[in-house]
Amino acid sequence: MKSLVLSAAGLGLVIAGLSGCQQNASRSDASLDQAKLCQVDTWKPVTVANSCEPGQKVVFRPSKSAADDAPVLFAAANCDMRYAVAVTPVGATCIYKPIRSAGKLGAPAADNGSSS
Repeated sequence: MKSLVLSAAGLGLVIAGLSGCQQNASRSDASLDQAKLCQVDTWKPVTVANSCEPGQKVVFRPSKSAADDAPVLFAAANCDMRYAVAVTPVGATCIYKPIRSAGKLGAPAADNGSSS
């Protein structure tokens, strides 16, 4: 039963991925760098931002001790959702696009001057 559920989930990802390809098949974006592959082992946006350039292909290969939801967290925080995203239980690959808050996540909170 578990393999049937995993197979159905895998089929859903393939279909979703293919529909993304159809939407972007005619798109030509000069900002994409298909020649370089950035490899990371963490989903955390600050670390990925220090390793990868926007528009690069990026592959996330977590360690065996990573949480089960790490590939999905990686995709949500680091992938350009206008393009195809491949997520499996053991990793993810996509076109890298940092989230706006990536730089702020590693920085200390700013003093907004509201203290008396």
